[in-house]
Amino acid sequence: MNRALDLEVADFLFHEADLLDQARWHEWLALFDDDGTYWVPSRHGQTDPLGEVSLFHEDKDLLAMRIGRLVHPAAHGLASPLRTSRLIGNVRVTAEADGGVTSTARFHLLEYQGGRHRAFAGSLRHRLRHGAQGWRIREKRVDLVDVDHAHAMIQILF
Repeated sequence: MNRALDLEVADFLFHEADLLDQARWHEWLALFDDDGTYWVPSRHGQTDPLGEVSLFHEDKDLLAMRIGRLVHPAAHGLASPLRTSRLIGNVRVTAEADGGVTSTARFHLLEYQGGRHRAFAGSLRHRLRHGAQGWRIREKRVDLVDVDHAHAMIQILF
């Protein structure tokens, strides 16, 4: 167990959550490796993002397009401000043979928009690589507790 590494990775996850809560989308996107992916499976236990439908499975280019829509002044779904608050906990870090790490964590997220509240919760798995610019996301997987529940349109990034 490497407590210094655990704390360093947990701090990275807290920083990522803070960027998302502050809608600092471009800074968040910069945390991804050029070949990084963002995946939200559509069912519990899903192992293949390509052979099954996913809620989201996006590379960095698709994430950039999504962010472009979020910040566009004519974004109808964001006519009233969207605010979020995330709590990250139960962070666990495992070193990988290639020098990267895999982290798992739990999250709770509250979304507020136009008098409406929604809550999301689940687990996060990050595969991270350390380079000249610090930690970078190779893969982010978000497993929602209630993924089998019908959700209204999801605009936020988890």
